Amino acid sequence: MEGRSICSPTTSIHVNRSRSGCRNDAEAAGLAAEVGVLMAVDLDQAVDEHRGDGTALEDAIVEGAVRRVRPITMTQATVFLGLLPVMLTTGIGSDVMQRIAAPMFGGVFAVRLSALVVLPAAYPLWHGRSSAVRPGWA
Repeated sequence: MEGRSICSPTTSIHVNRSRSGCRNDAEAAGLAAEVGVLMAVDLDQAVDEHRGDGTALEDAIVEGAVRRVRPITMTQATVFLGLLPVMLTTGIGSDVMQRIAAPMFGGVFAVRLSALVVLPAAYPLWHGRSSAVRPGWA
């Protein structure tokens, strides 16, 4: 099998990608890292707040995840609103700009899914605790 570049020249949406599109992949990865760290901090804070008060670990995790829904939604809505004119434009040079904007669109969807579903679901495993009720969660 031939070696493939991480920035392949075509995508599943049949848009030829430029090397500038690879830069947007890096930007999407940075957004994912930022959102993931903030989600982990909120989950830790929620778990610490409820440590020892008899609250189930799942309930504390859900509370921490719910805290991040609005900030994540607002950040991603801003990105979508900023990229929407670029994706819908049909004038001169729009094909180049669409190649740059397409990875960010997909990346923002992936970040939302990972931050609001995958990270809270994986938190008990990463934290090294079962999801059972444990007084004190030692």
